[in-house]
Amino acid sequence: MSPTLLIAVISIFLAAIVYTIVIFAQRKSGVVKPWHLILLCLGVVYDTTSTVLMSKLAKSPFTAHGIAGYAANGLMVLLTIFAGVILFKKDEKLGRIFSKISLYIWVLWMISFVLGIIVSQSAH
Repeated sequence: MSPTLLIAVISIFLAAIVYTIVIFAQRKSGVVKPWHLILLCLGVVYDTTSTVLMSKLAKSPFTAHGIAGYAANGLMVLLTIFAGVILFKKDEKLGRIFSKISLYIWVLWMISFVLGIIVSQSAH
């Protein structure tokens, strides 16, 4: 395994762990807290790092999985921005909306994550 691929794999697994922790912690608390935003930002950094590295390694970055990965990364970026807006405005109503949509976005992200594992294993 090349060093670039190793960094990409570690980064995407860290993103999965961080996203899972923050989405379920936020749902349990029912409000968006500053540490949720911090973890979302960290997850986006891991996710984007992995996405960039893997797209450089791919024969073509515009495969079905690649496009799904870009979309999943983009949704997490938007979710992170939304969390920041909620904290800035201190809007509980938006926080309840966040609780509802964040799980759907997480599920879509996890589908892309699992598809990436399947695609990488089927290539070997």
